[in-house]
Amino acid sequence: MQLINILMYLVAVMAMVTGVVVMLGVDKKERVRSLWFLLASVSISLWCVFMALFYAATPGQEAHADFTIHATYTAALAMAIGVFGYNCWVSKAGKIASLVVLAVGTALIFKFNMEPELLYSSFTLSHNQTNSIANADTWFVYVYFGFSGVVLTLYLIALALQIKKAETKNIKAGLTVAFVGWLSSGIAAAIFALALPMAGNYNLAWVGPLSTGLVMLLVYFSLLRYRLLVLRSAFLSIISFAMVFILATMAYMVLFFIVFTSLFKIPNPAMSVLALNAIMVAIVLLLLPVINEVNAAVKSMIFVRSVDMVYIIKKINRLAGQKVDLKNLAEFLADRMHFEYVGFLLEGRLWGSKKIDLADNELFQISKMKHSSNYIWLYVDDELKPVFERSSLAAVAQMRNARGQVFGHILIGKPLGEIKFEQRDLTQVESIINLVAAVVNSGERRVCVNVNGQKVCGVPESEAKKITGS
Repeated sequence: MQLINILMYLVAVMAMVTGVVVMLGVDKKERVRSLWFLLASVSISLWCVFMALFYAATPGQEAHADFTIHATYTAALAMAIGVFGYNCWVSKAGKIASLVVLAVGTALIFKFNMEPELLYSSFTLSHNQTNSIANADTWFVYVYFGFSGVVLTLYLIALALQIKKAETKNIKAGLTVAFVGWLSSGIAAAIFALALPMAGNYNLAWVGPLSTGLVMLLVYFSLLRYRLLVLRSAFLSIISFAMVFILATMAYMVLFFIVFTSLFKIPNPAMSVLALNAIMVAIVLLLLPVINEVNAAVKSMIFVRSVDMVYIIKKINRLAGQKVDLKNLAEFLADRMHFEYVGFLLEGRLWGSKKIDLADNELFQISKMKHSSNYIWLYVDDELKPVFERSSLAAVAQMRNARGQVFGHILIGKPLGEIKFEQRDLTQVESIINLVAAVVNSGERRVCVNVNGQKVCGVPESEAKKITGS
């Protein structure tokens, strides 16, 4: 049962994450309704955790096991109430029905916790076999499980009606994906968490809470895929990484369990072995960003004639809308585009990947270079050729805004290795320059200020105000 317990803990985390995302991401008009989903997700999380704790209990931990049984039954019923309310809280009749279900469910929970012998008569803890529960021979067993079964059926009907009445294809598609998840989980819960337990068989009761992982996954997918959330991209990226992390861990643990038991003929690996592997997969997943960076750096050193366009575009797109550090951007481009130097010449000031020997009058001459016939590249005349040779510059390109106006220049050094500038894939370079121009131009406006009687240009406008005090 150790593997099942670990999987249920992971589903519990997934349920909490999904509940919080729905609560924070829905429209303000849906906030009250989302409280029902939060109740359902918290209850699913507790259902998974306490059932796992019950299965992990050993002889001598009877008091602990008794508490987990109380909590498991309570969480399972609260989950059914929350799901029903979330799917029915869209109409006046649905609101009334939700409140009735809440009242009846709360009464059943209260009755059970006051008189637990109405639901189960005893339980058995074992080192070698699955822990089990014996149902009581009372009317309450049928009322408890019957109420849960009716509520689960009604919430599926309510969700089907919502799909039928959906105003847009987008919402209809999102609800349909969620319905598939709820239906699959509902069938699993009806069989393994209702029908079999009502007959006294609790051996597969864990399938019920574990199946809710599929629901949480599909609900989160539908929320992302069909744009049903209003949340910042940065927050969603973190949450999505957490969801992928959980799913990857679950997949790895299942595969490891299958391979381990097949090779070593051990039907139930020790918890320490499974926990160690869970930690190892966590370390690997956390190292993936570092591995990607190292891989990109290695590719940069290997494929000198071309560049990793995908990596560079992703990097530059992340800068869009931010306050761009031109020096860091120049260093990044020089490294990834495989040039000895990259520099930005804006309003008479140069931001470069490294220091080069260029006087102010030479920078002025560069900014006034004539346009050549080669797209964005400028013509290097005889007067500037010695300057370029001394500074190891290979070319200068214009940076243009969306209206085609030139607002700055990019200075390109000689290519790394034994490759001439003309041998490089200039189409790639030109595409990157245009993308960089768009990002730089969308950043903060730069101005000239007087500092101790000297004119300094290219200062960000926010910094200029601090310097001049106006």
